[in-house]
Amino acid sequence: MIQKPSLKSVSSLVDAKAITKARHKQSESTTPFVTKPALYLEVRNRALEDLHSLVGEMFFQADDAFFDYAQKTTNDQDHDECMATMRELRLLRKGLERKLYQQIARLFKELPDPASALNKPTFEAIVSLDELSLVQNDDLEESVAIESMVARAVNSNATSLMQLTMRLDALTMGVTVTAANNPLSPKHLCEAFQLAAKDLACDIKYKLVIYKLFEQNVLKNFNKVADNSNCLLAKAGVLTDLKDTPRKLVKANVTGSKPQANKLPLENAEPINAQESTPSASDQAANVFFGQMQELMASIRGTSVSVGGAVVNPIIGSSLSSAKPINQAELVNVLSGMQMTQPSTENSIDASFENGQVASIAVREILASLLREREVKQGPEKVEEIDADLINLVSMLFDFILDDKCLPVAVKALIGRLQIPIIKVAMLDHSFLGRSGHPARKLLNELSRAGLGLSGLRMHLAKDPVYKKIQDVVQRVQNEFTNNIDIFITLEKDFSDFMNVEVRRSVLIEQRTKAAEEGKVKSEVARREAEQILTTCMEDKKLPVSVTKILNGPWCKVLSLSHLKEGGESRDFQKKVIIARHLIKSVTPPANDKERKYLYEMVPMLLGRLREGFESISFNPFEASELITALEAVQMEVLSGQLPQHIDKEPEDNDAVDNLLDAIAKDIPQISQSAKNVSSGVVAIDPSKTLGAAISTVELPALDDADDDYIAAKAVGVGSWVNINESPEKGPESAVRCKLAAYIKSADRMIFVNRSGIKVAEYSVLALAHAFKRKTIVIIDDALLFDRALENVIGGLRKIRHSSF
Repeated sequence: MIQKPSLKSVSSLVDAKAITKARHKQSESTTPFVTKPALYLEVRNRALEDLHSLVGEMFFQADDAFFDYAQKTTNDQDHDECMATMRELRLLRKGLERKLYQQIARLFKELPDPASALNKPTFEAIVSLDELSLVQNDDLEESVAIESMVARAVNSNATSLMQLTMRLDALTMGVTVTAANNPLSPKHLCEAFQLAAKDLACDIKYKLVIYKLFEQNVLKNFNKVADNSNCLLAKAGVLTDLKDTPRKLVKANVTGSKPQANKLPLENAEPINAQESTPSASDQAANVFFGQMQELMASIRGTSVSVGGAVVNPIIGSSLSSAKPINQAELVNVLSGMQMTQPSTENSIDASFENGQVASIAVREILASLLREREVKQGPEKVEEIDADLINLVSMLFDFILDDKCLPVAVKALIGRLQIPIIKVAMLDHSFLGRSGHPARKLLNELSRAGLGLSGLRMHLAKDPVYKKIQDVVQRVQNEFTNNIDIFITLEKDFSDFMNVEVRRSVLIEQRTKAAEEGKVKSEVARREAEQILTTCMEDKKLPVSVTKILNGPWCKVLSLSHLKEGGESRDFQKKVIIARHLIKSVTPPANDKERKYLYEMVPMLLGRLREGFESISFNPFEASELITALEAVQMEVLSGQLPQHIDKEPEDNDAVDNLLDAIAKDIPQISQSAKNVSSGVVAIDPSKTLGAAISTVELPALDDADDDYIAAKAVGVGSWVNINESPEKGPESAVRCKLAAYIKSADRMIFVNRSGIKVAEYSVLALAHAFKRKTIVIIDDALLFDRALENVIGGLRKIRHSSF
């Protein structure tokens, strides 16, 4: 049996004194408040100990699972691969664990530092040509697996994670602790394990099994890690009044039987789409969050201050003391009537294009007006405080969304139509605000993500299938949603399935675009290398015109083709370089009879090699015959002792050869055809008229390495979305939204493609930096829209509360 690696391997990260102190504290029923740095170290060290126990058990389970599968498989290749993966896991286990613990410890170290990478947004580094890749199938599967694991872990441990985040934030270490920078969040834990597992060279299906084992043994028992951290902090006096706080420390071990892990089928190792969260845990977390939001809204009631344009005033309806509260069911019916009277999506888009901006719906004012109309029959009415708070809060969220610069105006206009339906969802289901996996919230995020890459041109949107799908979903919500939230589950699944098809199509075109650009660069490198070698060969030599025509014309293309297919160091390329040198020698007057004899023997073979080279590039046979005839005449003059005459006529350029080279370097016909088949009616920008094309021909002033825009340009990662508007005077509709598909370092080319995968722009790093300076290119934040809005609004409300004290 494999021995667990000791945590002493990460002793440099763990304060032994703090661990001893933490264990001493565990034996006490009540503990006075510990100094913040020491308490923080206790939490870190306890978390590392708990993770060490869970990860160790995971490796034991992995050993048994792979061995059991290897014994059951009937395929020799699968058996060998499975056993090889098991052996590799055994060999790399110690290093993998060390990297995992070091990464977690690093996150704890960075949290108190406001300038650390953990507390700041980061960009994906630009990769080199050798490492260049778009989202391949294996990477996509691995990414989906990690995201699914994180989502399930967050939902299953929502209460303990929220309490832990609040307690770490209460330590007041100079930073605001959120779910994004909590070092013990499942996202950071999974990313740390993924980073540690990069050294594993096994097939993706076996790596997915390892991830599944990590989820079963570590993430499903992560509540013990979080509970122990909460217990330590609560015992030290940090937010002791939070509900459901664990009262004692528990040993972090794996629950469940070992044979269950042994029977883990590899064919089912892919991430499961269905949420595996515990309903009670999710509900508790949602209720905790909803209660916190109620307290936050209650603390600023009556202040009449504005957050994102929405007035935080709780009174909606009659202000008379005799006004009766309208019950929630009746209020939902009133909102449904407002929802049905909204203008159609077509009309809202027309208005947004005319005004250039989208305004949120004045729900408070319209609702107050409707309640006044009801006073004749119903008497004075008002909306209850809890419902008024929800209306105010959702209105603030939509003010942020509609003011966001990352979405096209037309898409914001469509999403704005969902304001009243989302208010109803928040009233009917209080878990909406606190549960990231809520179907209405997921649908809102999916719609915004899909709209991120849409064109701002109205004529293009009319033919865009994604835009039409977004329009259809919004219209269905307006028409069909009354009080049954299940419609969002149906619509979210339908929209996700639609987008999955669109993404697969665009990835195919994107890959072909990348291959074409990479081939173009290789072709240019081959041409430059061939021209440089021939220039060196002809340097300081006075050659007949017929020879220079062959070398600068077809033979340069022969060398380029050989370099492109075989490489500059290949034997074939070197042989063709030797032929070029022999060609020059064949028209050089011999110094003696021995050299003349050598030329007599060499010329026939040389002419044969030249003809073979011409045929390899499909050179025009008639022109090839003319060149060979002219060359033979010069060679005969040299062999007879005469000086060669430079009287040959220059043949016309052969476009067929250039076309052949281009066809080999890039598969343009297939790309164009695929683009037509795949785009499904999407109007693509002509790749031959890409933005930034003139940049390469204009000499741009160099920028200092410390220049902010130059640093930002170098930091733009593959997959980042940008908004390019080289004609801002024409308005936002002239902008092009695209993402960085590839960076070819050898040629300093950043290739940008639109949503369909078609190339629309090309910049060097320097050109991109200058574009940042001119504000003609801006980075688009592609984070989840609703989450950004919620974080922004909560931050604004907290500032208002603090300022009022």
